Amino acid sequence: MGEKTEQRTLRRGFFPLHLRVDDRLNENARELLVRFLQHLSESYDLQVLEEPTERAEAIIAVPFPDKERARVEFNLFASEVEDACGDPLRYYFFMESQYN
Repeated sequence: MGEKTEQRTLRRGFFPLHLRVDDRLNENARELLVRFLQHLSESYDLQVLEEPTERAEAIIAVPFPDKERARVEFNLFASEVEDACGDPLRYYFFMESQYN
């Protein structure tokens, strides 16, 4: 059975996003996801709908006008991590719109 997480209600005017980080070495995907969420929360009104799980997945929401900038931030973060680790195939960064 999957991990149980507390779901929160999406605030009006916010856009939900599903994020996941995979690490082929199974070492620090969750840590990277948490670090990205901390970075994002410094610049945006971030709502965490589902906390990061051990599988390094989370559902967040940002104000609708910031959704594209949040996507760009995620892509920049992924690129920086890939450049720093020296293996562009080690990590898989995944983000998609999350609607129920």
